[in-house]
Amino acid sequence: MDIVEVRFVKDSQSVQTGNEFYPSGAKAHFFASQAGALVKTGHAVLVNPPPIDEPPLPHGPETYVPEVNLDDYTVKELREMGDELGIDMPSRLRKAELIAALEK
Repeated sequence: MDIVEVRFVKDSQSVQTGNEFYPSGAKAHFFASQAGALVKTGHAVLVNPPPIDEPPLPHGPETYVPEVNLDDYTVKELREMGDELGIDMPSRLRKAELIAALEK
């Protein structure tokens, strides 16, 4: 088990401290589980908290995203895409104009 150092922020005497009294500001070493309980209840803070292990960034090939060819879609499908994206597409627009609006 790991041993960690805590600094008491409140006068404390409990099961976690072995029923010993620790005044506010005192430092002491405890097993990590005891220190965790003291920190969780607000009686102490860790003196040198361990660094947070962040998951490594993924490395490798870029994710393949197929290119979308808007010419393959119907006018109705193009209008639906525009609605989903919040693009105003008046009914008078033709297919080429709809594609141009979506490509902006």
